[in-house]
Order: sequence, then structure tokens, then C-alpha cells
Amino acid sequence: MSTHSAILGGSNAARLFACPASYAEQLKNPVGDVESVYAAEGTALHQAIAFCMENGCSPEAIIDQNLSDHTLTPELIEVLSKARAMLKRLQLQFGVGWRVVTVENILEFPGITGAFGGVDLVLSNGQFVIVVDWKFGQGIPVYALTHGDGYDEVNAQLMFYGIAARAAYKNRFKNKRVILAIIQPRVRDDADWVEVDHDEMDGFQAAFEAAYLEALGKNPHRERGDHCRFATCKTTCPLWTAPVFDLAVIDPHAAALKASADGNVSDYGNFLSRSLQLSEFVETWITEIRRQAHLHLEDGGQVPGYKLVPKRGTRQWIDPETVPAELYNLGLDDEDMFTEPQLKSPAQMEKAAKQHGVEVPDELFHKVSSGTTIAPLDDKRPAADRGRVIEDLRIALKAL
Repeated sequence: MSTHSAILGGSNAARLFACPASYAEQLKNPVGDVESVYAAEGTALHQAIAFCMENGCSPEAIIDQNLSDHTLTPELIEVLSKARAMLKRLQLQFGVGWRVVTVENILEFPGITGAFGGVDLVLSNGQFVIVVDWKFGQGIPVYALTHGDGYDEVNAQLMFYGIAARAAYKNRFKNKRVILAIIQPRVRDDADWVEVDHDEMDGFQAAFEAAYLEALGKNPHRERGDHCRFATCKTTCPLWTAPVFDLAVIDPHAAALKASADGNVSDYGNFLSRSLQLSEFVETWITEIRRQAHLHLEDGGQVPGYKLVPKRGTRQWIDPETVPAELYNLGLDDEDMFTEPQLKSPAQMEKAAKQHGVEVPDELFHKVSSGTTIAPLDDKRPAADRGRVIEDLRIALKAL
């Protein structure tokens, strides 16, 4: 059994609330078991920190070990050490006498068959219980509490794990305050946490059950949004597929292709606006279709008209250290074999300068745009000045 339910788990709890229809849509799109490189690294780090928690050892004690086809390099050990330090600081905020309740355990969400998730860590002392969710990715920050317009919302995934842990370890949670925490060592320096009471947890449990019942009913609520980001159901959801197949949205008539000459918005401008909006649907939809087809083929499935082929290979030296001597004997010299050193970029140089405790002077570089890109009107960046863009391009081309 997987450590997370692909349909009714903590990671998709927020999606079920926002779009109960996603439950049935997800059932149409089973996901393969093939992990991405990033997911595999995350799995390895979860296994490593679980080993350290269970055996009371430091991350440095397992350096160079291999987990989930990932070697625990010094860089990964540094990530684990930072995560442990963040956990210790969090514990100190809520007293001493901590005991491990469970580590990397698959727990069921009460009241709903098939709803389960992998709870990373639960700790308890005389007054508190801490439910920890490790996040080892380098992506955007994930918060335990989101501040909305006039309301605060507890992270649905965290609340799901907290309720599952409370159901499994009732005595450890009885009469104790509950802390839900996210530890994201590659994104921030301290744990992000929120305290929830048992009434809030009961309310979430009832709301999740209600969303599930709606999902099983006729015509459940359907909504596009941020919750669709990792949803495989984009390939079948009509809110995503309808614009893809409804070519009337583009309306490619001759009159729409005439650009205006007076500076006002023309039919052609409106045509481009609708087409750009459609492209956002299409690009996301195509990406998801290709990903699912690749997973299906890797799992041994058949996709008529398509097959898996090796990616384009590149030649590599078998033993780079012996190559120069061999080629010297053939008459080649250093100029033939080695690339001329070139000046690093300002960004690369800044990193090097920091190691020497100095800064690169601002007068040594300037920022030159390589062109323009399209963005919605509500984008925070200022509109490009056409004259400035042309000048920047001239400077950029001259520097080549």
C-alpha cells in the first residue's frame, strides 16, 4: 500500500474541499508508481530522518548511505541536520520530556474507508502533542496557517494528519494541546506551526466527511483553482478540457485578423487575448497528458501509436583522467583539449565573493533585458518601455 492515498489523503484534502467533483475525476486517472527524481530524493530524506529519530543518531552518522537510489551526500546531510535543529527549537517552545509517539506511520482518517496518509512524526509530553510534516523540497513555502481576506485557514493536509494521529493514539492526545507543524529546511530557518483545539479538529473531520459525501452524490461542486496544480484529473475535467476542444473560443474569422490602425483594441487584439487565455489551459493540459502517458507506458501499459524510446545519448569519457595523456600521444595539445577560461556571470561571482567576505561593486555590472514577455495586466512588473527595450537589445547583441 502506498504511504498516501491518491484520492483521499492529506495531500489532496484541500482539493476535495474546493472541488468535491475531483474525487470521481481522480478515479478515472490512476497514477503510476514511478517516482520523479525529486520525489525519490524526498523519499530518501524521509527515510533517513526517520532512521535518525528511531535510533537516536545524528544525520552525520549515516553519511554516504544509499536510500531510494539516493546517496546521502554532505549536502543532503546538511539539510537533515538543519531539519533536526528546527525540530529541537520547536520542542523547546513547548516544554521538555518529549517522547516519540510514531514515526513515518500510515494512519487512517476516521470514519471514511480508504482515506489514509503517511504521518511523518508525532511527539508528546505532559501538556502538548506535536504533529510534524517534513517537507524537503526546494519549492515554494508551505504554511501551517494561511491568512485570507477576513479569515485564517489551517493547512488541510496538516489537519488531516493531526486527526488521523488523534484517532490512532487517543490516550496521547487526551486533555493535551495540539501543535501542527511544517518543517521545511530548504525554504526557511524555523518551523511554521499552528495550535488547534479539539473542537476545530472535530469541525474539520465533519467538514471532510461532508465533502466526501457530496463527492459521492450527483453533480458535486466543480471548481478550477490552485488546488488543480498536481491533480491528474485535469485531463478529463470539463473545466480544463472544454476550452481545449471548443475551437469556437478562438473564432478565427477574417475580420478578427485585421489589426487596428488607430490604437484602439481591435477584433484582432480581442482574438489574441482569447487565444492567450486558451493557451494557459492547453499548456497545462498537454503537460499533464504527456506525464500520464509516460507513467502508463513505464508501468507496462499500452498507448496505441506511441512507445517509450531512450532519450538522445551524449558521449562521455570513460576515464577522464587518462584521456589527456592518450591524446597527447596522438599529437593533440592543450589548446585542442581544454576550454579557454571565461569570466563568470555576476550572479556566480557574487557567490564566490561572499566566501571571501566581500561584495562585487555595483559599477562593474548592469542589468540588460534580453527582450520582453507577455504577462497579464495584474502582473506586478511595470509595462516595458519600447524605446528602452530596443536599447537593451542593442547592448545585449553588442556584447555577444
